[in-house]
Formats: sequence, structure tokens, C-alpha cells
Amino acid sequence: MQRAGFAGEKPEHIEWAFQQHRLQSNFMPTVHEINDLILCRRRELWEAAEEERRKQERVDLGKSAQRGQTREHF
Repeated sequence: MQRAGFAGEKPEHIEWAFQQHRLQSNFMPTVHEINDLILCRRRELWEAAEEERRKQERVDLGKSAQRGQTREHF
């Protein structure tokens, strides 16, 4: 079942989408345009979190290697 409008979206994602649209157009955005921008923002945030997670994993692996541990010891 699809939810109506943007009821389940975080307000900061909706605000970001409208701000981005205003930078690109003087016209009122369509729901589809805002939805696309929200999906884009979610993807950007997910990618940034994933990169941070990978970075932390490399740090943790480096520390383990210094202590002589292997992955199985996590």
C-alpha cells in the first residue's frame, strides 16, 4: 500500500528537496520532482554513511592487525 504524500518523510529531506528545486527553477515543483529529489538526498546520505562505515572498518582492521588479531577475532 502506498502512503499519501510525504507523510513518512523526514522534514529535513523535504526542506532540502524544495531548496534544491528553488535553485533550479522559478516554478512550483511537482510532487514527482520533489519525490525524485528526496530519493536523491536519501541516496547521498546513505552513501556518506556507508563510506564512513567502511572508513571505520578499515581503522578497526588496522588496529586489530597491530595487535596481531585477524578478522575472526571480531
